[in-house]
Amino acid sequence: MKLWNQIWLVLTTGVICIAAACSGLTASAASGTGGNISANNYTTYGTLVHSYLIENSAGNLSRIEARGKEDGILIESYNVPDTVGKTSYITTGSHTVPYELPQFAGYYQGSTYHYLVFGQENLTESDTSEVLRVVKYNRNWTRVDSCSVYGINTYLPFTAGSLRMTEADGILYLHTCHTMYATSDGLRHQSNMTIAIDEETMTQTDAMCAVHNISVGYASHSFNQFIDTDGKYVYRVDHGDAYPRAVTITKFAAGDDITNVAFSQVFPIGGITGDNETGVSVGGFAISEENCLIVGNSVDQTSTLEYDAASQRNIFLSVTDQNLLQSDTIWLTDYTEEDAITPYTPQIVKINGNQFLILWEEYHNDTGRITTKMVTVNGSGAETSDMVSALYRLSDCQPIVTSDGLVKWYVTQEKGDTVEMTLYATDPNDLDAQAPLDKGDVDGDGSITIQDAFQALTAYARSSAGLKPELLDIQLDAADVDEDGAITITDAFKILIYYATSAVGNTPSWD
Repeated sequence: MKLWNQIWLVLTTGVICIAAACSGLTASAASGTGGNISANNYTTYGTLVHSYLIENSAGNLSRIEARGKEDGILIESYNVPDTVGKTSYITTGSHTVPYELPQFAGYYQGSTYHYLVFGQENLTESDTSEVLRVVKYNRNWTRVDSCSVYGINTYLPFTAGSLRMTEADGILYLHTCHTMYATSDGLRHQSNMTIAIDEETMTQTDAMCAVHNISVGYASHSFNQFIDTDGKYVYRVDHGDAYPRAVTITKFAAGDDITNVAFSQVFPIGGITGDNETGVSVGGFAISEENCLIVGNSVDQTSTLEYDAASQRNIFLSVTDQNLLQSDTIWLTDYTEEDAITPYTPQIVKINGNQFLILWEEYHNDTGRITTKMVTVNGSGAETSDMVSALYRLSDCQPIVTSDGLVKWYVTQEKGDTVEMTLYATDPNDLDAQAPLDKGDVDGDGSITIQDAFQALTAYARSSAGLKPELLDIQLDAADVDEDGAITITDAFKILIYYATSAVGNTPSWD
């Protein structure tokens, strides 16, 4: 009887949906939390990245995922077909690497070696205490060497920010943040920090870790950090709230003193110096043939009088020439509060020197539904595709371009007592090419449940009230199970019967 009670509840809920649609309202369950899902999104402070995806020389994929000191770092490999959408995979191998200090900070796939960074507190503010350890592994994940970094004016490493790495001319560069030793005012201030390590000898060659100003690449406070190189120069990006209160880019010549920089405040931020609430998040940095591209979201920064860090955010793309002389801001969205859409922190993927993919999740405030928007731009920031909505999710795993030309990433999410992984792929040259959903699987979770029937009912209710169904085209196709070209209550009923037949152990059919 419990099953049929559920079915009756959904059918009667459909009547409520129709009434709600008439008043312009809908109902939907919010997405669950857990795993790394949406972990790339932040509103005030950036966070360390714990999920990475790489392509191995054999053409398969590996994920590198930090799971805590007790469980270590998972290294798991997969064979993956060259299909778009939610992609199937076969696990081909798995092992773990232990933490060497209490805190994991980041991973980098170098040209020859893998690198992991670990850290720990320095509560005594001792210059002889090990604060960071960078560990080098060969391609088979055999430990080769390490570099211990001591003191570096660090009380707590990685506070309120992230850590990212790049390499140039045999030097590994780490760009991160820390809480520094107490200063004369008795406070421990937070700022960015950069460290250079010789990859061959695994020795520290340079560091920028003292209180200073932007003229040497210093940013305080810095709530997210990015670093990349064109082989000649190393570029760093910081999300600053005080000195300076701006998104900044600095650059220095590879192999040179890392404090001998050119700099630019490419995206000034309103408000009071040092107010942590900036109304900005920065999600990605990439270098084109001529420019530096930064993606983020922000509130309206055009008026100091009307600036409100808690107001509506939109997605921006900052384009700065590589000489750091000219910056332009391109707004990719123009939502107002009436739109009831919250765009999350975006990511950017370099396809080649003149093509980039920008992705971000959007939270629909009225329904709790989350979808992903995607668009491609050229090296000057001009859009080169239509903006597409997809039934995908994002995570703190930075999407990568693989040898088959697809962009791939993975998402993990708690479901019951387990954490499930979903691998996604999209074609940057054909963003409209999304894999169709199975008939009846309206929410695209791989199974047909009461929730699918509820979404079909909601779509029918909105259409009946003259409103647009809040479903993507591929969801509408999946909901139209009788294939008559319209979503009706009959479709919802058929989905319910299919689910009920399966739930009692019989073989369901759409006939």
